Amino acid sequence: THPRTLAPSRKHCLRMGLSIVPLPKRIKSRKHARKVTSEYHRITERLHHTTSSDERAKCAEELQAIGGVDAYQQASQFNTALHSTSRWVARRLRAHGVLAAGKPAPRVLEIGAINTQLLDTP
Repeated sequence: THPRTLAPSRKHCLRMGLSIVPLPKRIKSRKHARKVTSEYHRITERLHHTTSSDERAKCAEELQAIGGVDAYQQASQFNTALHSTSRWVARRLRAHGVLAAGKPAPRVLEIGAINTQLLDTP
């Protein structure tokens, strides 16, 4: 361990097979959560469309800098806990006539931050 921080040294982590990548900071604000999710989507969209290995490496570094998929999932969960995305989805489905009185309820595929709350949304 490092004497000042009591954290395992890089050498110790490598020897023990532990990750030397720092854990993402705990997300405590909606502003930060929105920034992480927006940035994650922007970077992954760029990554999806690039064929350059240099650009892919740059995207990977940027994802690592924001905390990667762990930070994105934490931000999504934080946002979903404070704001029900399911109500928004239900409004959109009603606007397009998918959810309507007298029609059978549609089957729903759970994705990302849209969790099982959607099944309980009136």
